[in-house]
Amino acid sequence: MEISFWLMSGFVLYTYLIYPAVIIFFAKYKTQIIDKKDFKIWPQISIVIAAKNEEKNIAERINNLLSQNYPSDRYEIIIVSDGSDDKTNEIVQKLSSTSTHPAIYLIENMPSRGKPHALNTGIKKANGEIIVFTDARQQFDKNSLNELVANFSDPKIGAVSGELFFKDSIDSNVKLQMGAYWNYEKLIRRSESAFSSVAGATGAIYAIRKSLYKPIPDETLIDDVLIPMNIVLQGYRVVFDNTAAAYDVVSQNSDQEWRRKVRTQAGNWQLLNLNPTLFMPWKNPIFLQFMSHKIFRIIVPFLLPIILLNSFLLGGLFYNSLTFLQLLVYGTALLGMLSKELRNNKIIGFSYFFVIMNASAISGFRYWASGNCHSLWSRPTHIKNENAQ
Repeated sequence: MEISFWLMSGFVLYTYLIYPAVIIFFAKYKTQIIDKKDFKIWPQISIVIAAKNEEKNIAERINNLLSQNYPSDRYEIIIVSDGSDDKTNEIVQKLSSTSTHPAIYLIENMPSRGKPHALNTGIKKANGEIIVFTDARQQFDKNSLNELVANFSDPKIGAVSGELFFKDSIDSNVKLQMGAYWNYEKLIRRSESAFSSVAGATGAIYAIRKSLYKPIPDETLIDDVLIPMNIVLQGYRVVFDNTAAAYDVVSQNSDQEWRRKVRTQAGNWQLLNLNPTLFMPWKNPIFLQFMSHKIFRIIVPFLLPIILLNSFLLGGLFYNSLTFLQLLVYGTALLGMLSKELRNNKIIGFSYFFVIMNASAISGFRYWASGNCHSLWSRPTHIKNENAQ
């Protein structure tokens, strides 16, 4: 039991503390420099957006992309409307009729086939040698396209992830916790990028070489991990560039963050059957980074209850103290669950966020194991029910 306790505790510490420290160390002393050069002839870009019922966001999103500093005749905007039944299509068509450079194209998928199918469809239409993926909600900095594309002057680069910055949201009750978690996550991504490759990309802003794109299955949940990792498997680097900026608002509440996280965690489990090659160290060039960053985090939640039980059963002053500390974390998380106001307290807020994030991995596992990893945009009913409990 004691050996079990320390092995599992070591696994948790490795996942959240030791691995980040190690990758930061290697990034500092074994950095691979990217020589970003200005292009004499700017590559043709295709910006692909999969959208469904985005009448509130789509006009502002397109106008933001039209204001980019990239040469207007060197990029196009492709909107794949996935079963939209609001005014999304009408708005895109109106903007398309008034813009020649950049050209705006609308592709209507009826009925809805899901985001992965929409992305595959959009790329078939794309004329660019560089594909930029983004969503309908975020906004780009004016130089984001320039910064993304400049990385491709290095022939070893196959994909580039930009950085997502969160705007302040007065209505959000998870702003502090989300900000801290995202800063922690970005530190790891920057370090992985400097050392070799990032195990995934920021879905709101990333670019790839079109020639390296492999169509993804329609049931894919986390395309922003599968697409970049498919490129890594072809021997190219996926890097993180914080000068290519996108802006979004923090989730309004923990319920919204819960739904997003469950889907993400289910998607991580789903990679097991979508591309088993990722789990083969002799074929995946960044196997250790991929496992440490993406997979170990979804295993940790299953170990935490066993660690608590072991420390309780082992007894003695030392293990009783560890049991008390664990119960303190879970107890303060329970207070946060019972009262939204208490989540404004840093200790309660972070405990609550930690527990919710780990619980979402267990729910995501159940979502995946049940065979419901479809990619249609409506949220699965059982996730709504879990959220209401």
